[in-house]
Amino acid sequence: MKKFSRNKERWEVMKVKSHQSSLKSLLDFRLGSDYIIYVVSSFNNTFITLYNFSLKKPLFTVSCGLLGLKGNRKSTPFAAEQLGEKVSFRLDSLKIHSVSVRIRGIGAGKFGALKGLIKAGIKIVSIIESSDLAYGGTKAKKVRRV
Repeated sequence: MKKFSRNKERWEVMKVKSHQSSLKSLLDFRLGSDYIIYVVSSFNNTFITLYNFSLKKPLFTVSCGLLGLKGNRKSTPFAAEQLGEKVSFRLDSLKIHSVSVRIRGIGAGKFGALKGLIKAGIKIVSIIESSDLAYGGTKAKKVRRV
């Protein structure tokens, strides 16, 4: 009986592993484009990374600081729009015409960067918003009694 239960446990572990690998292959989709643009927008800056899905590595990363902006000017939607246009010119030089876009963060530059890409004529196959949303949070401090 013990042998059977051990084998059964092994079988369950094997099932879980095979299920994980099938999930990984399901999540390994491109949505119609080999190139993914990641837009990460914080309160202080906006970063855009071009990722090649077939090579499984990033090709380049740019930020608003590369435009020559400093301080508060990096966090504006206008700076992100200029950054999106700069990335689109770079995509044209690489002969990339269609991309998938994934947006993350809570800054003002999220949609500015997207606007800059669209304005320059890059074909966007899909847009995925993957920002982390806080819910509940930690317990507040107790009120001080005097």
